[in-house]
Amino acid sequence: MNGRLPRVCVTGATGYLGQRVLAGLRDMGIPAVACPSRREGCDLTHLQSVIDYFSRENFTAVIHCAAVVPKSAKDYADGAAGAASLRMTENIVAAGVPHVVFTSSMTVYRDGLLLPVREDDADQEAKGYGGYKLQAERALCAADHLKTTILRLPGLFGPPRESGLLYNAAIEFSKGRLPALRPPFPMWAAMHIDDAADLLCRAVRRPPANSRVLNAGYLDSMSVTRTVSQLAAKFGIDMPEGEARAFRMDVTELEKELGSPLNTLDARLDELARSVRRAEEPVCA
Repeated sequence: MNGRLPRVCVTGATGYLGQRVLAGLRDMGIPAVACPSRREGCDLTHLQSVIDYFSRENFTAVIHCAAVVPKSAKDYADGAAGAASLRMTENIVAAGVPHVVFTSSMTVYRDGLLLPVREDDADQEAKGYGGYKLQAERALCAADHLKTTILRLPGLFGPPRESGLLYNAAIEFSKGRLPALRPPFPMWAAMHIDDAADLLCRAVRRPPANSRVLNAGYLDSMSVTRTVSQLAAKFGIDMPEGEARAFRMDVTELEKELGSPLNTLDARLDELARSVRRAEEPVCA
């Protein structure tokens, strides 16, 4: 940035990831604001509204976290659900911001690939949520007027979210029980929310010479059963790894461009186990 700090807009800043990103930017001393909601004056699905807001505010970068997030496995396969999200991305492209950091997804990969998957292994025929993410990536990379940093993130876990596979498994382990894991198991990997947010904040400080797509994850090979087994060990419980197919992204380009994640998977599983133990401790009167 030639010694100058970017002025950043964070879309989806009231969401699970966006809140952490906004806080992280401010902790770094980077001027950052939350993109206003539709009622507050910026409807990301409406082209003129987006152009008016971004041209008026003159941002140097956008971290684009806003999306229609699937609520179930069925929603991930729904192609129509991604239409509004794609429109948001296309409108941001049209607004002319010079640098966009985009939150893409591991769902652009299909199951059964040779591991670790590289950035050019994306399924070009992906449908549903993964298909939307891939179309959004293409729209961003095709825009000559902007530089794009695209991070393909796995699923996210960590406080304050009290849901999801790992949190629910930790609750069961804290009670001395085994969680019920039933096949078929999906292609799966996860990352702590703070590690994902930190990578996005780093990316906005380092506009690439050319638009880049980067896998963003841990070095670990992960699967539903393997990672839950690792978590079980934090509670002193021996749980077989099971037979779920493993998944791992090649993060060589991430490490060259932005560096490694803030923490390791093992350390984050330790944190999760400790926080669940504390929450489950009886309160003394």
